[in-house]
Amino acid sequence: MNLTDHQLSRMAGALWARVGQHTDYHDLVWADDLLGSGGRDILWAELQAAGALKEGEVQPRPLAGYLAQCSAALETQLLWTLPQGLQGQGLSYVEGLAQTIQSAQRELLLMSPFIAAGGVHVMERDLRDALHRGVHVTLIGHDLGNMSSAQSRAIEALRQEAERMKAAFRAYTANHQSGLLHAKLAVADRERVVLGSANMTGHGLGINFEVGVVLGEPHAGHVARTYDQLLNSALVNHVFTTRV
Repeated sequence: MNLTDHQLSRMAGALWARVGQHTDYHDLVWADDLLGSGGRDILWAELQAAGALKEGEVQPRPLAGYLAQCSAALETQLLWTLPQGLQGQGLSYVEGLAQTIQSAQRELLLMSPFIAAGGVHVMERDLRDALHRGVHVTLIGHDLGNMSSAQSRAIEALRQEAERMKAAFRAYTANHQSGLLHAKLAVADRERVVLGSANMTGHGLGINFEVGVVLGEPHAGHVARTYDQLLNSALVNHVFTTRV
């Protein structure tokens, strides 16, 4: 099953509550509401295959193994932006980025060489919500130090909103003399990371052929530590930090 963080958390709570109790197919009726049509059938089959149902009771050790597999699958997902008519197995790039931003409670690290108003608009609500709940947001991109550039103008409304909320938003621009900034990434709380090809533009998140992946720990931590090194290097220049 392809699950979101929210679905996995609720499913795990419901299943752990039934450990040691008699459980049959009808006791999983909630799964259709949580997982969608056919969710109960899929969950029932997967629990049986994992050995988590034995003699009519939910078994704790096999259940823990099953949920760990679900968690691993959640943390490694493919993301796609595809031209009309194409389909990919996984989530849309927008969904993957949105879930990652929504999961951040303390820190959000972003890198997008190219930024356009259309891409910021797609993610604006989630970024504003992150700032509102106290998440420290850092963004690295090209030409952010040039106030007349399209890149800088694309994030200006977000910068002003952060100033108004007294939220923590800082931006860095690539030093072109030190090499090309090419990576596109988003790291939430050093626990979840999106890596891929899509810039924060309308085309990158809407109509291009783009592919990415969502990873959990320890990869997110590795990426965050390298991001820290970049911030402290001569490869980027500080543009602004809003005041908290």
